[in-house]
Order: sequence, then C-alpha cells, then structure tokens
Amino acid sequence: MTETSGKRILYLDNLRWMIVALVVVFHVADIFTLTGAKIHFNYPGLAPFDTIVYFAYPWFMCCLFVVAGISAKKSLEKRSTRQFAVERVKKLLVPFISYTLIFAPLTSAFSFSAMGGWKDFEAVPTLVLYFIMTLIGMGHLWFILELFAVSMLLLLVRRIDKKDKLTKLGQKLNQKSTLAVLLIMYIPLLGAAQVLNTVAVFRNLLYLALFLLGYYVFSSEKVMEALVRVRTPLLVSALALCAVQMYVCWGKDFSLIVNDPLVFLYGWIMTLAVIANAPGRLDFSNKFTAYMSRLSFAIYLFHYLPMIVTAYLLTKYIKLPVALYYPAVLVLSSAAAFVIIEVFSRLPVVRTLFGLEKVNKIRS
Repeated sequence: MTETSGKRILYLDNLRWMIVALVVVFHVADIFTLTGAKIHFNYPGLAPFDTIVYFAYPWFMCCLFVVAGISAKKSLEKRSTRQFAVERVKKLLVPFISYTLIFAPLTSAFSFSAMGGWKDFEAVPTLVLYFIMTLIGMGHLWFILELFAVSMLLLLVRRIDKKDKLTKLGQKLNQKSTLAVLLIMYIPLLGAAQVLNTVAVFRNLLYLALFLLGYYVFSSEKVMEALVRVRTPLLVSALALCAVQMYVCWGKDFSLIVNDPLVFLYGWIMTLAVIANAPGRLDFSNKFTAYMSRLSFAIYLFHYLPMIVTAYLLTKYIKLPVALYYPAVLVLSSAAAFVIIEVFSRLPVVRTLFGLEKVNKIRS
C-alpha cells in the first residue's frame, strides 16, 4: 500500500487526478449554481445540478491536502530537505507567480465584462488596475499557494521535531485504534476550520492540519490497512451524511456553510472514505491513467481561464437550453486546456515557468 524502492503509489496518482477532474466539474457547476456562491462568472443554472457543489465542496480540497501530505512523506524519503524545498519552489511557487502575473488579469478582464464591472474602475490608473485584476483573477490559484505554504511549514515542523517524535506517535496507531482516533479528529479539525481563515478559501489552520495528518498519519501502512478494513461502512456513512446535509442546507451558499458542524462532519467522513477506498480499487495503471496522472497539476493550473472564457462566450452569443451549457462548457474548456498544456509543454522556457513536464515524459 505504500511506496517502496522508488516506485510510485498508483492509487495516490489516480486519486489525485480524479479529484482534480472533480474540481473541474465542480467549477463548471459553480458557474451555474443557484446557491448564491459567486465565481468569476455566474449564469442562472438548474437546481438539480447544484447537487454537484453540495457533494464535492465539503471534502475534495481537504482530501487533496491529505494526499499531498502523504506524497510529501514519500518525497522526503528520497530527497534531502534542501532538494524538497527547491522542488517545491520550482513546481509550486514559480508556476503560481507566472500564472498570476500573466493569466490572472485575463480572468478578471472576462469577469469584469461579464458582470459589467468595468465602470467601477474607470478612474483607476492602469498599473493599479493591473494589480487589482491580478489579485481578483487569482481564483483557483489559492490551492497552489496554500500547498507551497504548508510544505514550507512542514520543513519547519521537521526542524523543530529533530527526534521525529510525531512520526513515532503516528506509528503507534494500530488497527484497533486508528478508526477511533481519526473519528475523534473531527473535533480538533472542526475547531481548526473556524480560525485563521482568510478570503473564504484560505482555511489555513485546517489545511495545515490535514497536510500534517497526511504526512505523519495517513502515510503509515498500518493506518491505511486499518482504513481499508472499514472502507465500505465509511463510504455508506459518508453518502448518508451527504444526503442529510443536502436536505438540511439546500439553497444555502455552500461556501458559507462549509464549516457548519454537520457539513464538516460529512466532509471529514467522506475524506476518510475516499482515502480508504483508494488502495486496491485504484491500484492500476494504463496509458490513460498515466497520462492523466502526469497532467493533474497542469490541468488544475490551466482549466480555469478557458472555462470562464467559454462560459462567457457561449451564454452571451449562443442560445442553448440551460442544461446543455454544463456539458458544452466542460467539454470545450477542457479541450482548450489540453491544447494549452500540449503547446506549453513543448516550449522550454514556458515549460519551466509553469512547472510542466516534457511532452515525451507526459506520454511515456
């Protein structure tokens, strides 16, 4: 279940790109949501499709931070602290800065056009307007910045914990205690979700805690074996909680209720269920999964702007039944994102700026 002898953990690779794919679907649904949540472009949608946002939002980013923590553990088993830090700068910080400076203003430009917001900035100097558009257009990049921050904080924690007591503490969990401890973790994690939050999406203390849990707890083979044993009850419980929280919270802005005790309980149980069901069930590889695994970061990075542009142009100039906008935006914007990735992956300087892999490596 764990990575050995430098081999990749297939279920982690598959889980990562599948969650990223869900993020893309979620963002499309969010454009058309009726819950009141605002994205860079909103268009009246259909209520049944709001189930996507209620299903995904409470857990998918939490799960990504846990997976990132597990991956960091495996990475630091093969790399020095310095190598890990340099890699994170190249793969996270540099792409974040590059995308923010180049593409974020374009996202804001379409957002302003769609929402009629240009008149609010008529008197703003060009340079100041550029920086405003850069900040507003960051959008999905918060995850990359947050991931870089928690990665650096991990190195600080490791430096303080020189005797690696936290790893030893995590290894004390056994098959009898693992589930109980992880269920009890709901309480401190719920507490962490209430503090140190900025700009709605930056749930700083929570994401740091989840990342560290991935590193120190979920990377343990004993912990994963214990979770696998109860993966079906966890999944059934998570789906039941999903139905309950949808019934209770339907119509509310999902971004404002994500830290509600009931919604958070669903998010945590679903996170455990997804991670528990990954080993064995996602332990496979073929050309498609290998391709998607290598592109998961690039897909996350480049899906957003094509999605906003496609949604804006389609809804403005082409009249379709509302239900058809969802698949149209998803398919067309995803195709555009893959084209961007394929082109940028062939340009050495651009490839470095955005942390992309070479085309031949992507397809291998």
